Amino acid sequence: MEKPSYLFGTHHLVLRPFLDSIPGFYPAFNSVSRFISEVGAEAISGMVIPDMRMPTDTTYRDLLGDEDLRILDSVLLKYFEVTSDQMRLKPSVLSYSILVMSYYENREIPMDIVQNALDFYLTSEAVSKGYSVVALESVAEQSRLLFGGSLEKQAVDLMCTLKCPALMGSQLDVEPAYLRQDLDELWKIYQDQLAIMEKMDITCQPTPEEKEEDALVKGRNLKWVEKIPALIAEQSSIIVVGALHLPGEYGLIHQLREKGYTVETVKEN
Repeated sequence: MEKPSYLFGTHHLVLRPFLDSIPGFYPAFNSVSRFISEVGAEAISGMVIPDMRMPTDTTYRDLLGDEDLRILDSVLLKYFEVTSDQMRLKPSVLSYSILVMSYYENREIPMDIVQNALDFYLTSEAVSKGYSVVALESVAEQSRLLFGGSLEKQAVDLMCTLKCPALMGSQLDVEPAYLRQDLDELWKIYQDQLAIMEKMDITCQPTPEEKEEDALVKGRNLKWVEKIPALIAEQSSIIVVGALHLPGEYGLIHQLREKGYTVETVKEN
């Protein structure tokens, strides 16, 4: 490479003003000509994630027993002022929505939260600057990973999260670690989440195959790291992905180092 490229990890609930606190971020961002991210320009295209809603012939009563429905209803009334018979989001989408509402439970939700979310804002800036914008995966591919699987399995996972305050709490611990820019702590939180799940009811535990594949983090990283070298060889780039994709044995930092790249912290001049 004639010019350096950069890796940057985002947090999907942290907003644009945080960038002002990162030494050297804007000089790096402004020095490149290519923007590489998880879904590229589709992040701001207004494309609706496919299949977010339940099939019209399925309700939560078809997926959960009475006790689980009571637990779910209490959460839905708290955050959305509806009950399970009125909720049409798939369990996997609902689980993420509950996490977002928990994050903002004691905060004011900004009116411009979408436009100021890091992924949306940085993609918009890259497009406005005329950068080449490249996706590492499509919205459809990402949707299948995040919100796919059988409705029955999604419902089990949703209830496992709601019944385990430690798991929900560990998910909310991610933001403080991210704001401290502590990748080691972020990775520890992720490992702690996996450990919590292994101690839960057998229905909540990932199978040995799921643990080995780790499609959401490890699997995607290994696919992305095969695409990145050719992209950064062509143009100086900034690679913007969720921060959890950076640390660990299969994180992009280690994987790129294994391919012979020098990866080091950017320091403000």
